[in-house]
Amino acid sequence: MWRGFILFFLLAAIATIVEALLHPGRYSLNPSFVVTLPSLLVGLVLIPIQTSAEEVFFRGYLLQGLGRLTQNWLLLSVANGILFTLPHLSNPEAEGQPWLAALNWFAAGAFLTLVTLRSGSLNLALGIHAAFNLFAFGVAGYPNAALPLFSLFKASTLDARFALGSFLICCVVAHWLLFRWRGIMAEPSYR
Repeated sequence: MWRGFILFFLLAAIATIVEALLHPGRYSLNPSFVVTLPSLLVGLVLIPIQTSAEEVFFRGYLLQGLGRLTQNWLLLSVANGILFTLPHLSNPEAEGQPWLAALNWFAAGAFLTLVTLRSGSLNLALGIHAAFNLFAFGVAGYPNAALPLFSLFKASTLDARFALGSFLICCVVAHWLLFRWRGIMAEPSYR
């Protein structure tokens, strides 16, 4: 779990730094960070619980059920990605550019499914999902997000295209780093 958490937290930080360098002035210190610190501390406890519940449901329960229908890793990743997207469509991020937001959630669900299948465990997916949400909550957030803006830095806007592109790059890099010592596609495990 910690390996996935640390890796994806660092990748999210690199992607945010690249975005800040490409778009000067987009990120600034959140002036209310100190005032919202108690709420941030509560979030640091609740977000891992929330992401763990999602992972157990989507990559644990639903993936095992789908795995009884097919053992094709691609079909499982696509199906689970779609199922992961559906409840997230009510998030505020879907209002501005719903297709890009939906693609981002689909990519997250499909990637976390692939990681779960490759590792044979929920551990990496738990860490990656927690890192992604905690980074958005505590380090670099944006206005009108599903997670309240308690972060140290705030973006003036959500660039959905950059978010999707950088997330996909982070997924490719994370996958390569996590599984570089294995074959092209390890046999998935359905525990």
